[in-house]
Amino acid sequence: MWFLTLYSVAGLLACGTLAWPAPEPIVGTIPHNDREITMDPALIRRRSDNKFFLFTTGEHKGEGYVVLQWTADSIRGPWTKSDKPAFDDGEPWNAPYVHFYKGTYYLFYSNQYDYPSAGVANPEAAEYWHGSSISVRTSRTLEPGSWEPHGRLNITWSKRYNILDASLLTLWDRDPGEHKSPQQQHLLTFGSYQEGLFQVPLADPPVELTADAINRMTRLATNSTAASRGLAHRNPTEAAYIFRHGPYYFLFFSSGRATREPDDRWAGAGDAYKIMVCRSRDPRGAFVDRAGRDCLTEGGGTMVLGSHDGVWAPGGQGVMSTPEIGAPFIYYHYVPIDPETNLPQRERYNFGWNKLDFRSGWPILV
Repeated sequence: MWFLTLYSVAGLLACGTLAWPAPEPIVGTIPHNDREITMDPALIRRRSDNKFFLFTTGEHKGEGYVVLQWTADSIRGPWTKSDKPAFDDGEPWNAPYVHFYKGTYYLFYSNQYDYPSAGVANPEAAEYWHGSSISVRTSRTLEPGSWEPHGRLNITWSKRYNILDASLLTLWDRDPGEHKSPQQQHLLTFGSYQEGLFQVPLADPPVELTADAINRMTRLATNSTAASRGLAHRNPTEAAYIFRHGPYYFLFFSSGRATREPDDRWAGAGDAYKIMVCRSRDPRGAFVDRAGRDCLTEGGGTMVLGSHDGVWAPGGQGVMSTPEIGAPFIYYHYVPIDPETNLPQRERYNFGWNKLDFRSGWPILV
C-alpha cells in the first residue's frame, strides 16, 4: 500500500508564488519509460543534420540498466524510439550524459565497480547505492553500435561522495571566470546524496582525469529540503548541470527524492524531486542562490521547477539552446499525475521541456 498527499502543491499554487507552466506539447508519443525507472534524460543535437538524440536510463539489466534512445528532427517531436541500445556489450549502465567536443561525441554514464577488489575496505563501497563509478565512450555519429569504450574515470572512492550523475563543462579562453589553466578546460561535475556535488578537471580529450585531478577536486553545493516527513536518505542533492548564460555559470541540480521511499510511499511535495539553481561568475564557485545564500555552506538553492498540476517530481535536468527554439530551454523527466486518481502514475516517467527566461538574471520557466 502506498499513499501521497498533494495538499502542499495545491497550497503553493493557491498562494500564487510558485505557478509553473505545463511541459511544452510534444507531437506523437512522449519519450518515456514504461517501467518505474527514472529517465535521467541526456539530450544533444547532431551537428551533421540537426537531429536530436535523447539518451535515458532504461530497462533493468543485472546490477544496472540499459539505454533507451530516442531521436527526432524537432524537440517538439515526433520522437522515435530506437530498437537498439547505444551499446550492448554486457555492461549495465545508467544516468547518461552526452557532450560534443571537436567533432566527437562523449557519452558519460554510471555503472557499478568492484571497489572491495580494488582495495577499498569501507563496507559501504560494496553497497549498490555507494558503489558507482563513471565511465566514458566516444562516437563520431551518435548511432547505436558506434560507441568506443575508454574505461572508467579513476576517481578515488570516498565516503564523502557518490561517483555518478556526471556532466561536463568545456571552457574556452573567451569564457568568463578564473579558469585559464589548460588543465581546467574540462570540468566534470558529479555527485548524489552524501556531501553533495563535486567537480574534478579532465584531461584533453576528456576521457581521463588530469594528473592532479583528485588534489584539485572542488565541492560545489549541498541542499537539504525541509522535510515534511522523515526521508530514508538525507541530503538529497544530485544531477548537477552547469550552463553558462551571460557573465554567469548557472548550477542546476535536482533536490529531493526521485522515487518512492523504501516503504513504497512518495515523500510530500516539498521533499519530492524538484529542480534548483545557483549561480557564480566562475564555474568552480562559489555559487549562491537568488537570496544570496551560499549553496555550499548555507544550503542555498532557488527552485526553478517543482511538482504542480499534472507534473510530479521533475528533475534529472539539462539546459541547451537551439535555433529552432530561439532561447535557452530546460529539459527534464517527471512523473505524470493520473487525472482520475490525482496520484502519480505508477509505471511512467515522461520527458518534458520548457523555455527559460533569463532577463531577470535568473532562469524562469515560461
